[in-house]
Amino acid sequence: MKDTSPAVERKFRGMLMQRTGVERLKMGCSLHATAPALAKADLAEQHPDAHPRELRQQLFRHFYGADFTLRQRKGIRFALSTRGRPGAVTARLPFEEHRFGRRAGKPQALWQKAARQL
Repeated sequence: MKDTSPAVERKFRGMLMQRTGVERLKMGCSLHATAPALAKADLAEQHPDAHPRELRQQLFRHFYGADFTLRQRKGIRFALSTRGRPGAVTARLPFEEHRFGRRAGKPQALWQKAARQL
């Protein structure tokens, strides 16, 4: 669905392009952080009686379900289901190589590196 006129699109793009690269990067990062928060709130509203583990699994499936093989999804789903359970080993999931083409560090370091290159 496209309900924005070409004139308004040009105006909006012009306004965005007046910002610095760092400002645009910060906007993108903010949007990236907002999307999971909105999805999590929506899932919690749709499933008010769901356990937090179930919500974590649903949130994962919503955003990353198609990015992993069935075997990887089962392992991640298990890690998400055991997180926070007394006596459970908490699994820390590294950034996957397939997401960045190589093993990467923390997202903040990636954003800072990208900001320096703008």
